[in-house]
Amino acid sequence: MKSSPSPRRRDRRVLAPEEYKKQRRERRMERISRLEEQVRVWAERHGCSLRVLNDGHHWRLQKAGFMAEWWPSSARLAVNRDYGRHIHAPHWAEVLTALEQYLSAPLPTQPVASALGGQPPASLSFPAENHR
Repeated sequence: MKSSPSPRRRDRRVLAPEEYKKQRRERRMERISRLEEQVRVWAERHGCSLRVLNDGHHWRLQKAGFMAEWWPSSARLAVNRDYGRHIHAPHWAEVLTALEQYLSAPLPTQPVASALGGQPPASLSFPAENHR
């Protein structure tokens, strides 16, 4: 025995794919715009600065040695400018999970230049045949 569709579903018009995507993006942006203060509190607690750019379409969290960029309208998150390996993150919860994973991992150390002419330490020098 089949039941009839709910009144809400029955009254909905079928949208073209592009219109559906547009409306979905608009709903996401509306939802995200209400989160700015929550994200700002999280950023401050983790020592990051937050910049919301392009009318909320681009969010940047930054601190020394770390930068995350989130585009909520396209649900993309890029960490440390690695744009080729973006993370699908349509909601703050996914962004939060990814950021906490990155921030809990130790940051890679940079070779420190020695006091003698700014050269890297001897243990990091390259064989002569590689220098041209």
